Amino acid sequence: MKAKFTEQQPAVFWQPVEKKIFVTICLNETETEEEMGETKQTVYEYDCNQIWIQEGELDEETVRASPEKYLDYIPQKEKTPTELLEEKIEEQQTQIQMLTDCLLEMSETVYQ
Repeated sequence: MKAKFTEQQPAVFWQPVEKKIFVTICLNETETEEEMGETKQTVYEYDCNQIWIQEGELDEETVRASPEKYLDYIPQKEKTPTELLEEKIEEQQTQIQMLTDCLLEMSETVYQ
């Protein structure tokens, strides 16, 4: 999309907000003057993408290194509470199995 600003914008604006990140990509700047009432105002127009992403979805350094790759980026779909719960259960099952294996190894060592 095209976006206009009254001030020049950085190529990448990265703003963490709680557990999400607000990212604005502004590329291909063109400078024009527009009349606003009786005054002329310098306006900066950009190819722009503004997105909300989950923490860890993108790497800030990677985005800053190649912002043009993210002009059309569509964020990952946010997980439902059920999906989040299923992931948590899987993690816990893995931990339980690991602890069980550890306990078995320790009991073999102690009782031999």
